[in-house]
Amino acid sequence: MLEKILRFSIEHRWLVVLGVVLLAVVGVHSLLVLPIDAVPDITNNQVQINTFVLPLSPEEIKKGTPMKLHVATLAICILGCTYAASSTYAAEEKAAAKPAEAQKGEAVAVDKLPKAVTDAVKKAHPGAKITKAFKQSDGNYLLDDVKVGKKEYDITVSPEGKIISSVEQKDKD
Repeated sequence: MLEKILRFSIEHRWLVVLGVVLLAVVGVHSLLVLPIDAVPDITNNQVQINTFVLPLSPEEIKKGTPMKLHVATLAICILGCTYAASSTYAAEEKAAAKPAEAQKGEAVAVDKLPKAVTDAVKKAHPGAKITKAFKQSDGNYLLDDVKVGKKEYDITVSPEGKIISSVEQKDKD
């Protein structure tokens, strides 16, 4: 078999040279057309989260929603995470993971919540049952796993009774 290939190559040497030149031209063309990215992609991974927020002013949304997302994702940020709600709001957190309950704020007994807070929740979600409450460092109250029928919500309320955010929890299965 090798002998036949060698004999063909010797007898038709111009055809072999033409084939080599043709392959070289195709290779040079591919090299010029192929986009080669010599600079590695160094942008950080980004996630866009769209949430439902009751009708609030932009300032109230900027104040409440990023904190809620910050609390929800802090447990997975060991080396550092950057949170941004707009071009004007950015905060960086560099902390070791802590138990999730400790990150939500200081636990508050449900019966010790201000009346304005419980009234606001009952008005926005009739029949709501508050199971856990936390007072956050900014003075707002995080009501965790508020049950309304078969649905559960995480609700952030100001001490004056203004609902800052109300996020329906998806299936925890």
